[in-house]
Amino acid sequence: EIQPCPSAQSSAVLHDVIRGAVLLQLVTIYPLVCAIFRGQFFTYLVGDPYPGRVPVLGLNVIIVSMATVVASLFPDAPGKVLAFAGAITGTLYVCQLPILVHLAALRREGNLTWPTFLCHSVLLVVGSLLFLQGLF
Repeated sequence: EIQPCPSAQSSAVLHDVIRGAVLLQLVTIYPLVCAIFRGQFFTYLVGDPYPGRVPVLGLNVIIVSMATVVASLFPDAPGKVLAFAGAITGTLYVCQLPILVHLAALRREGNLTWPTFLCHSVLLVVGSLLFLQGLF
């Protein structure tokens, strides 16, 4: 049996430390993810990762607005938002992106065969099914 915390003061201090750690993560990770997204988005769209202050500011306003809307719509369930975001990015970065990059490299080299393509396609389907299973 887990014993309750001996004093309310130590619990409040631990709570403040955890909130500070979450704030530090937010202040460091959120701008990094936004910068990566902004660079990829504008490189794809206009061929330049930083096309100027006005387009970058506009994209930042859109990203922050979308994050605010999501936080407003799910005030009691931030864990669900994190779970969906983690499941989607995990599926893309761990299961699908490496396989697709490998298939593209094999195709570019001329070494892509039907058996290789089918085996990798099965892996993509299994990864997608695991993602869907993780949502329920």
